[in-house]
Amino acid sequence: HRMVDGTVQLQVYATEPPPRHLEYGLGKSLYTGSWEGEVDFEHLNLFGGGEILGLMVRRGTKDVEPSIRLRYSDDRFGMDGGFDVEVFSDFLGDSSSMDFDKDPGGNQGDKSSHSDDLCFRKGTTVRVRNPIKPSIVGNNMASASLERTSSRDGIHEHIGSTTVTLGPLRIPLPFQARSTFLTSITTGARVGERFNLKGSILPYLSGSATTRQILPFTDSGSTRRISPVLALQHTIAASSKQIPAHEAKAMGIAAHIRGCGPEGGVVSSVKGTAELRFPIRYSNLADASVIVFGDWYCVQQNSSGSFKGKSSVGIGFRKMVQGLPLKYDFCYTSDGRIKSMFGLGPDFDA
Repeated sequence: HRMVDGTVQLQVYATEPPPRHLEYGLGKSLYTGSWEGEVDFEHLNLFGGGEILGLMVRRGTKDVEPSIRLRYSDDRFGMDGGFDVEVFSDFLGDSSSMDFDKDPGGNQGDKSSHSDDLCFRKGTTVRVRNPIKPSIVGNNMASASLERTSSRDGIHEHIGSTTVTLGPLRIPLPFQARSTFLTSITTGARVGERFNLKGSILPYLSGSATTRQILPFTDSGSTRRISPVLALQHTIAASSKQIPAHEAKAMGIAAHIRGCGPEGGVVSSVKGTAELRFPIRYSNLADASVIVFGDWYCVQQNSSGSFKGKSSVGIGFRKMVQGLPLKYDFCYTSDGRIKSMFGLGPDFDA
């Protein structure tokens, strides 16, 4: 307001946004492949120094129990990236469909050792962000986990593992194209009652690498958002035969493509996707696009088995509705089936 001497006094009132927020949504389980409802609570300033406390609860329509994760994050660990501590309890579903011809000890398969359903995993994970200087590797993370799995029959197994993740490393390409590379390596050991090897230590190793490329058809910055693009993604994953059953099942679910996928767990997989994305310029369909895609995979379900693969081709439609990225795909698979799929979430990017 105007003062007596003719000057104007401006008063600004600033308030800090609430540090707490609650979100909800839908997603697919890493271990069962089924849809789950999700509730996520997060406090972004727990002790006044930027500490983060998060609680996530997920449950599928057929899950016996919910999956729960409690996470504490801080950036004051003597490093730029900080650290996370997470306590989890995950419902795994049925892992009895693992197609191993031999148990991890090298003995001929004991049917009883695989007939029980692996249901739950509970444990703790500690992650350190950027333990390697970002000037050397732009994004990296190291983690250590201790967990215990249990089955419906009361069989338990203890697993310890460490994982190093490098990336995503962004690689600039000519003509506004871009590429990323992500890789991770996990080493661990299993101790437990499964496979009739009570008390034995079974070491295992697994790793994966993913590359993504986004190649616009034009190099003009002003038309980049409306230019058609070619999007490519390829992933390779492999493990030793001693990999835990739920991790092998997760690798199998990750190898799924539109319209088909491997049954049960796998120990090695290669997967590729190519998409032609065409933005729709019609005014009534803003933030929409049509894609033409081709997917393929090749997997090995046990260490002595042969590789098997499938592929699919199809067309899809993308539309942003009130902030939700909706997708609908229609495809023809290599085994002669026609399938349609509805999904949520953005397409991969680099």
